[in-house]
Amino acid sequence: MEEAILLRREVLGRSVSQIIQILEWDGKAQPGHLKRNTLQEKLAERGYSSTKCECIPALAQLAPSFQKRFGNSLWQSDIKYGPFLPIGPNRKNKQVYLVLFIDDATKVKV
Repeated sequence: MEEAILLRREVLGRSVSQIIQILEWDGKAQPGHLKRNTLQEKLAERGYSSTKCECIPALAQLAPSFQKRFGNSLWQSDIKYGPFLPIGPNRKNKQVYLVLFIDDATKVKV
């Protein structure tokens, strides 16, 4: 039950079926053992139903975004197609690409 609540806290829009699937994938529940209606009732009893979630105020502290502890431990990148700009020979339009690199580290008090 605690794992299901943690999964709901991470993403409030996550459905009960998705929570069950993640628990089964992680080996925390046997496939077919958890029933959707039962888990939905138990989440609602504890205040974590999808329509009335009491965990919103504590969400930032209890389920922080994924970050590595030290700098340069994890780099992420993304490439997107950009607009066509007149940068080619004879001011011919060329497509540009937008590239981003992020060092995803958090500041931790030790």
